[in-house]
Amino acid sequence: MSKLVLLHGPAWDAGAVRAALDAEQIDRRIVTAIAPGALDDRPTVLLLDETLRTTLGAEGVRAAADAGAAVVALGAPGETDLPASLPGADLAPIFLTAPAGPRQLLAALKAAFREAAGRAEILRGRAEVAARSKEITELAQIGVALTTERNYDVLLEMILTQSRRITQSDGGSLYLVEGRDTPSPKVRFKLAQNDSVPKAPFVEFTMPLNHASVGGYVCSTGEAVVIDDTYFLPPDV
Repeated sequence: MSKLVLLHGPAWDAGAVRAALDAEQIDRRIVTAIAPGALDDRPTVLLLDETLRTTLGAEGVRAAADAGAAVVALGAPGETDLPASLPGADLAPIFLTAPAGPRQLLAALKAAFREAAGRAEILRGRAEVAARSKEITELAQIGVALTTERNYDVLLEMILTQSRRITQSDGGSLYLVEGRDTPSPKVRFKLAQNDSVPKAPFVEFTMPLNHASVGGYVCSTGEAVVIDDTYFLPPDV
């Protein structure tokens, strides 16, 4: 998959810059509207000719910029400055008067992609901060529940649900260690959740607290175990 995306209207023809864009493996996409979620996390440039500018309107251009796209506006014949129909200084689009030469257009696109890469980094940083803040809030809620929730089963369900949410896991299970200080400690398979198979049958059971199972190993050592495919376990597991 290409690392850069160029959005343009149906009337724009790459022409003399087509070979250069292809050499950079830029993903060119025709757009007539900017739908929510239409942009991914790749650096994206919106190339506005006069037709697309009219089609999208100021709100559409703003939506693209808010989603992280940098904007390059192609002036119509006779336009000597950024048209009033486009958002101004806060959007900071690159404006090229007509006719824009191929070298001038390529230079503008390169500058716009650098700007888009910076925007993408800022958006990723904001998303990470928001995710960390959400995790802290959820952990705080679990901490409060540990001291206030009297229903044992509800508390365990909450712990597993929040753990899955924080780790973005489709499924998860909760084990309880019983009799750790006895001659025969056990691990109880207490709870399971799975979004893909929400009605999967569940049977609570116990097994020895030893290294004969992945759950027993983790509970006895406290070490994390990562297995890429649990249907094909390594021979030493």
